[in-house]
Amino acid sequence: MSNKLTGDQYIGLDGKLAEIKRQMRQPDGYPFDPEGLSRLLQRAIEGRWYEDYLVDLDADPFISKDLKVESHTKGGKIPFNPNMVDLYLSDEQKKGSIQGNDLCKKIETKNPYNANMLDFYLAHRELIPESWKGQYVFFFGTVYRLANGDLCVRCLFWFNSLWHWYYRRLIDGWSVADPSAVPGPNSKV
Repeated sequence: MSNKLTGDQYIGLDGKLAEIKRQMRQPDGYPFDPEGLSRLLQRAIEGRWYEDYLVDLDADPFISKDLKVESHTKGGKIPFNPNMVDLYLSDEQKKGSIQGNDLCKKIETKNPYNANMLDFYLAHRELIPESWKGQYVFFFGTVYRLANGDLCVRCLFWFNSLWHWYYRRLIDGWSVADPSAVPGPNSKV
């Protein structure tokens, strides 16, 4: 392999460099992984930055002290592809808002990704699309129950230069800034 970058490699690498720079500026308390960063850079240079990632949608989902799993739709173990996730908005979201319970029923036919996909992205933040910033991306394949009995769904969002997760109750409204993660055209789900 040549050490020189071609035009296509440079353009593809440009987006990854922002993540590499971000990882180098990790705030205090976040572990810096120089070996992982080195592997990421090498894979980006070779044009295979996402290879060998496997998303386990069959594993038990993350549970926090505040959340209990109400339902979890398994989806197999699938190789990651950067185009495997589409962001879905219902017609009601595009025009205003929809209650989460109603959205949950509408999105069932779209086979939404479960919370394991969210946790995969949090473990591999360099793979989260830049275009998701400014949105709350929800993973309706796993529904949780709060201690007060309310049902909720976890989401991924960008805040203070880092990716985080939170949840929203299904009795609340979802708007145009609240898409749901569903299989894209290059998904094997």
